Amino acid sequence: PCCVTCSRYVAETSPAFIRGRMGTLYSISNTTGQLLAFAINQAVYAGGAEHGWRIVFAALAWCPLVILILLGAVLPDTPSSLLQRGRVLQATQSFTKLRHSSSHNRDQEWMGMCSEADKIIDTKQQQQRQQQQRNSSSNSFGAVPIAANCADVVSAAERG
Repeated sequence: PCCVTCSRYVAETSPAFIRGRMGTLYSISNTTGQLLAFAINQAVYAGGAEHGWRIVFAALAWCPLVILILLGAVLPDTPSSLLQRGRVLQATQSFTKLRHSSSHNRDQEWMGMCSEADKIIDTKQQQQRQQQQRNSSSNSFGAVPIAANCADVVSAAERG
């Protein structure tokens, strides 16, 4: 799960022009880490340490976990995930934090994210309506109204 979560976070937060390189770097780092873990494991067991498994467990399992927990506490949510949950203002803040420059490409990327999020939201709303129609006699708690268009919410927030 961590491999999928981390690689998706890297892909969603990287600018388009370096997204492929960042994904490749993550993949190579992950594979190199596995190779180093194997080498350390073999060195500890070849050394004949009585409680070698504790060293391996502490060094190879807990250290990366602590690093991920600390980074998870300070890294922002991805703008696309916030948009998909209807949190447009938080998404704009996250996007601004991740993209410091005010270039034309940044605006295009933002509009692309909004467009993609709108498609996903429309699909979710259609699925909710279909589910409500199937369960018309029962109460559907999963249906949460979501902003119809993230560009409209942003422009309304800028006006007000």
